[in-house]
Amino acid sequence: MNKGIVIGGGVAAVVVAALAGGPAFIGGKVQGEVEGAYARVFQQLPFIRVVEQTYAKGWMSATHTATIEVGCEIPAGPDGQGGSKPIRFSVTDRIQHGPLPGFSAAGLARVQSEVRLVGQGQAEVDKALGGQPLLTSTTLVSFGGSTKGTFSSPKVGFTAPDGTVLSWEGLAGTFSGSDYTGRSTVFEVKAPSLSVKNAKEGGELTMSGLRFAGNTQRPGDYLFVSIGTSEGGIDSVTFKADAPAGRAAAMPRSGQPVNVSLSALKFKSESTLDKDLAASTVSMSGAMQVNDVKIDKLEFAGGMRRLHAPSYEKGMQAFMKQAYACPKPGAKIDPEAALAPMMELVKGLLPHNPEYSMDKLGASYKGKEGSISYSVSTQGVTAEDLKAPPLMVFMSKGVVKASASLPLAWIEEAAAAIAPVQAQQLPMMLDQLSAQGLLKREGDLLKADFNLSAGQATLNGQPVPLPFGGPAGAPGAGAARGS
Repeated sequence: MNKGIVIGGGVAAVVVAALAGGPAFIGGKVQGEVEGAYARVFQQLPFIRVVEQTYAKGWMSATHTATIEVGCEIPAGPDGQGGSKPIRFSVTDRIQHGPLPGFSAAGLARVQSEVRLVGQGQAEVDKALGGQPLLTSTTLVSFGGSTKGTFSSPKVGFTAPDGTVLSWEGLAGTFSGSDYTGRSTVFEVKAPSLSVKNAKEGGELTMSGLRFAGNTQRPGDYLFVSIGTSEGGIDSVTFKADAPAGRAAAMPRSGQPVNVSLSALKFKSESTLDKDLAASTVSMSGAMQVNDVKIDKLEFAGGMRRLHAPSYEKGMQAFMKQAYACPKPGAKIDPEAALAPMMELVKGLLPHNPEYSMDKLGASYKGKEGSISYSVSTQGVTAEDLKAPPLMVFMSKGVVKASASLPLAWIEEAAAAIAPVQAQQLPMMLDQLSAQGLLKREGDLLKADFNLSAGQATLNGQPVPLPFGGPAGAPGAGAARGS
């Protein structure tokens, strides 16, 4: 017998066996992965609830459907007014089993998903979308469990009853992941343009060139802690509005429309985790113009540091469960019980000296630059300290730093525009503040530095009183003095 025929027949037999038994086994594995993915979403986002879920499995394919709802049912008041119902969506996953799902590529499965609004508002949304789903995606799952796919939303154009005209070019993106759980994901999304106009009210909002890309990972068993980087930008955002008659006098020129534009916006973010302490940074830059006022450059940078990840995870799970639980009819809300998860979250974070900072909010205007910054943190909080109310803990162990550096020309221009008569007294007022040490003048810049630590506050090195506890250097003296 020809050896080639034998080998060819053997290969054919293996392929037939794989196609005969493979899809059934793969189908069972895919079902577990799909249902597990939905369970993780509902655990992380308790305000999303599954109403109904089915899984119809065949030999080479399966269909998973789920009806989910967002929000709670709030009964109407005694007068029959108010009240609301949850918003419902249907999610349909059409799954083609491997080893050759859809005969397009080798893999565990190919999943085509779509999301639609159902129930209240469905007819209006379907009309606006031309019968298309709110969102569609296609995912290829490899034999190793990694994923890659695409997603998109349709173009939208409609006129609301109040005359508002909305035009949305939709969005589109790609993604890939190390496994079906979404533990590690790389993504990119783009949205060409958005336009909202209301000729009757004289308002218009437009946006163009949105793009966003990045990667995210969930270390360990965390649901609310992730690490990764992202960056993106927006080519332009504009807002126009006619000056309301009642506010015309407050405008720079009576009856002048408001025109605001942002351009060349860029932003970046990064999140890290080191020995259970999470940190994140965010930065943004761009240009801005408000009517005739042109700001050549805007800058923002800030972030969180020393966020204890285990405490944050535990606190967020408790907070989300409490905050988004739908109350039973007639049940009264206990404010203290509602705040309890958040208070526990704060107590878990404070001993690790967490810090939030706005490292820079800067601008360049008429060739001059100004900036402000601040940070808020705690230092040395102990378990014994946490027995006191949070405000008392912060007043004794909180650290606040703030600084400002503004061009004198900006202050003079703003004063002249807001209060022209009083602006003539501005030089004298600035001299008095400088003499008192509450303001520093360096060339054409006005500067100030504020510090709060160990219950004592200073402004440019000069002690200043605290709003809760009297003058700096003598915590509690204010209470004694006022008694």
